[in-house]
Amino acid sequence: MLISRLRSSARPGKPAARRWMVTLALLTLGRADAVPLPGSLPDHPTIRLGNTLTDQGNPSALSGPASGNVVQPDVLFTPGQVALVALSLMAAFLIWHRLLRKQARTRISALEDRVSARTAELIRSEAQLRATLDNTPNIAVQWYDAAGRVTYWNPASEKLYGWRSEEALGKTLDQLIFTPEATADFRRRMLLAHLQRCPQGPYEVRLHTRDGQMRWMLSTLFTIPLEDNRLGYVCMDTDITERKLAEESLRASEEKLRGLYELAPLGIALTDMDGRYIEFNEAFRVICGYPADELTDIDYWTLTPKEYRHEESLQLESLKHSGRYGPYEKHYRRKDGSLVPINLNGRLVHGPDGREYIWSIVEDISKRKQGEAKLQLAASVFSHAREGIMITNAAGVIVEVNDTFSHITGYSNAEALGKKPSFLHSGRQGQAFYAMMWAELISKGYWSGEIWNRRKDGREFAEMLTISAVHDGDGRIQNYVALFTDITAIKEHQQQLEHIAHYDVLTGLPNRVLLTDRLQQAMLQCERHATSLAVLYIDLDGFKAVNDRYGHDLGDQLLIAVANRLKDTLREGDSLSRIGGDEFIAVLVDLNQAGDFEAVVERLLRATSNPVTIDQIPLQVSASVGITLYPDDQADTDQLLRHADQAMYIAKQAGKNRYHVFDVGRDAAVKVRFENIERIRLALDQGEFCLHYQPKVNLRGGEVVGAEALIRWRHPEQGLLAPALFLPHIDNHPLCVALGEWVVTTALSQIRAWAAVGVHLTVSVNIDAFHLQQADFPARLAALLSAFPDVSPTALELEILETSALQDMAAVIDTMHACRRLGVQFALDDFGTGFSSLTYLRRFPAEILKIDQSFVRDMLEDPDDLTIVKGVIGLATAFKRLVIAEGVETLAHAEVLLENGCELAQGYGIARPMPADRFYEWLTTRSLDAVWTAWLNSAKQSIAPAAEAPQSTTRATDIRTDS
Repeated sequence: MLISRLRSSARPGKPAARRWMVTLALLTLGRADAVPLPGSLPDHPTIRLGNTLTDQGNPSALSGPASGNVVQPDVLFTPGQVALVALSLMAAFLIWHRLLRKQARTRISALEDRVSARTAELIRSEAQLRATLDNTPNIAVQWYDAAGRVTYWNPASEKLYGWRSEEALGKTLDQLIFTPEATADFRRRMLLAHLQRCPQGPYEVRLHTRDGQMRWMLSTLFTIPLEDNRLGYVCMDTDITERKLAEESLRASEEKLRGLYELAPLGIALTDMDGRYIEFNEAFRVICGYPADELTDIDYWTLTPKEYRHEESLQLESLKHSGRYGPYEKHYRRKDGSLVPINLNGRLVHGPDGREYIWSIVEDISKRKQGEAKLQLAASVFSHAREGIMITNAAGVIVEVNDTFSHITGYSNAEALGKKPSFLHSGRQGQAFYAMMWAELISKGYWSGEIWNRRKDGREFAEMLTISAVHDGDGRIQNYVALFTDITAIKEHQQQLEHIAHYDVLTGLPNRVLLTDRLQQAMLQCERHATSLAVLYIDLDGFKAVNDRYGHDLGDQLLIAVANRLKDTLREGDSLSRIGGDEFIAVLVDLNQAGDFEAVVERLLRATSNPVTIDQIPLQVSASVGITLYPDDQADTDQLLRHADQAMYIAKQAGKNRYHVFDVGRDAAVKVRFENIERIRLALDQGEFCLHYQPKVNLRGGEVVGAEALIRWRHPEQGLLAPALFLPHIDNHPLCVALGEWVVTTALSQIRAWAAVGVHLTVSVNIDAFHLQQADFPARLAALLSAFPDVSPTALELEILETSALQDMAAVIDTMHACRRLGVQFALDDFGTGFSSLTYLRRFPAEILKIDQSFVRDMLEDPDDLTIVKGVIGLATAFKRLVIAEGVETLAHAEVLLENGCELAQGYGIARPMPADRFYEWLTTRSLDAVWTAWLNSAKQSIAPAAEAPQSTTRATDIRTDS
């Protein structure tokens, strides 16, 4: 226990006290031999008591037998010894404690002296600092505590911000000079200064004064230590508002100059004395035609053509002596090799580096050069133009004329200047003419037309004149420019041409042009006075023979004589003209009745047929006359002449020396046909036609063996039209060929579409006789088939009328053979309605005969029709042809046909023609009614097939319905 207490009292860090205590305890116990020498006692000593070692770090070693580690000492202490030791230790402790207090008082006294000295030093330093800051005129200094409250506000701050020191002390930042944004930034910088222990700034900030003015400050913020380990903050502000304003002004000025520099239309470039480009604006780059990155890699001499080298040397000498060069004109060679004219001037400048540079101003003068060229050209044109040119001012006073003006008018430049153009007036045009001319000139800005003026010698001349108003930039009229050409000779020639253009040179009669004009006037008179007129087309009979026999000279004399006779037969007011050769036209006007023209025509025929003696040669001709009457013939002038011409040909064909009146009704029918043809042509172009398909059925088995394609017209106004309503209009017309080829093409397209869904049928189309008889029919058919290579030609069947095949037997047979070689089949349609020649039937390469529906439909009531049907079936059997009946409308028709050996049929009783989509639906749904289905099933069993009837090899689709 004693040793443990000694150990605990001898704490580390107090080695002297510990040594004293241990020494005292050992001496008291009489163990001087164990007293450690000075400096020999370790921080953790091992104390030997007799022969016993006690581990100071293990007090439990002396705790008794229970510890299990008891070591018996060599010497046992008595109670008196223990008490003595305790008293000794207490005395030692008191002595030691007094020593410590004395040392502490000594140290505290020394520390207080040092603190007092330091405090005095700080007070002196603070006084000096405050004195310094108070006398700093241009630096505003503020001290803040950690909360941002002002603790010091120097006089410079008072002057700068307007707040007195006593007003500012204790206030926060945002109450004095800081905006919300500046306050937030200041607090951020306070935090950084505290954390980083380094000044913040200098930085620029905008603060406001007491009167609300905003000022720019250059601020620096740093920390200072305060009492109790607190930190204060010092902010030093310098007013840089004037500098900022100057900088802003300088920046604005620089931006303005930069903008002018970049946007200037003139090229501006800076080069060194070697001609290398240091800086340039966009206008200069555009003038040179180089990209900016390439322009910096070339020099002035790259842009300068060689022919300017001498001039450039002189300009450089001027630059060295006077500091300037130019302005002078030259060319730059652009990157693409083209030359651009420029005006160049510049001056010498010194750079910040002391070196010499050249600022150059480059103006692209291409437009100016072009303008100068135009002006030169205009001046040349003005001087050398073959048109007279006269320029007046806005008041109409002549200010300039060219040489051609003087040549045409005879007035010199000096004689014309200062006068008004009216001194040239001839008097042919009145005041109304000139008033209209000036009104148009003022409203439109120009006037053009013909005018007659008078030359200096008094002769009149015609001119083609154009006057244009020239306006200034404000839109006011500045000048009038008149260009004129002398057209006197043209006008005289025009008069001659007009006579030639309106009159026949040989007879002096009006020609067709003048006749048309007179005819139009006469038609207007008829409308106003409710009268009629007759147009007579006269052609001489036998004139060609006279002309060929006696020559053109004698023929011309005959024409003159006949023309004079014709004029003598006409009434006053009637017109006669020669339109060419031996053809004349007469217009008889003021006819009150349709027959009033007959007497005149009779006189005309007699006068024409009377003999004429020319050069003692008796000559005789006659006339064929065609007549049309207006307004019975409601046509225009050209059509009236054509109608009279048509009537004349009829008169000539009827025997000549007679007249024929145009049939208006027949012509109307021709017009209607023409209109119908054109409407059908338009329908074909606009896709208004479509095909309907009627199935062909084997009556015995119910299979569909084919379909007939029948054209329909989806008329936009009249609805769906059957072919009988429009095909007759194009009978024997080339349009039927185009329509037939459309039908073939559409049918082939439908065959391909059905085949794609598994329906394989032969489709027959009707071919018009005119179409079939075209010489290129086989070639055109081959071309149509070649457009559908995936369609077998055997799937196409051509139906032709028996009557059309008989028109040109040999040609038709050759055409049919050529088509069969392509793989196409033929059927004779409406068989029995023509001649039904056995010879023709034997020669025709047609596989199928179609019994006309008129016989099939009436065969149940008319024995003759039934006989014809049986005859056709017999012929087909004899000539080994297939036979199909049209017009099957009832089961009775089907039974009679089967009984007589005809198994193939089509008709409304089976199915009506239908569009392709409905045909496919009908085909796939097997939509025969129950009666037909029952009949077909019984027909298969009860009616035996004809022994000799050939069987169709056409692929079929079963249409029987399931019962």
